[in-house]
Amino acid sequence: MAGKEASVQEGFNVGFTDSVYVGYNWGLVRGITRKNTKEIQNKFQHLHESVHSRSTVEMLKVFHDNLTKKSEESAKNDNSNSCLADSSDLNSNESLLENYEKELQSLIDESGLKLHLDTKE
Repeated sequence: MAGKEASVQEGFNVGFTDSVYVGYNWGLVRGITRKNTKEIQNKFQHLHESVHSRSTVEMLKVFHDNLTKKSEESAKNDNSNSCLADSSDLNSNESLLENYEKELQSLIDESGLKLHLDTKE
């Protein structure tokens, strides 16, 4: 029984760590895009509209689907000696989350804001 509890706790810790990172960056995107700067107002406005057109529930589903796919790919790669080309197709959900973060970082750099998004690794 203690082994099951430890396993459950470990799984929770990993999931919590992953979700905090993504949630933090998602919050930055939502928060920073609320403040439009004159120099790049149209770009911030476009990102703001794009981000706010998606609900929190929708983005949680995107995040969950991404974690599920990564888990499945990890298990698949553990069970076979496949080359990287076999799993080279990008997950559109992952790209969506990454694109928002990359676009925000680009706008931050362009606007001169003194803020840097932390990387997970």
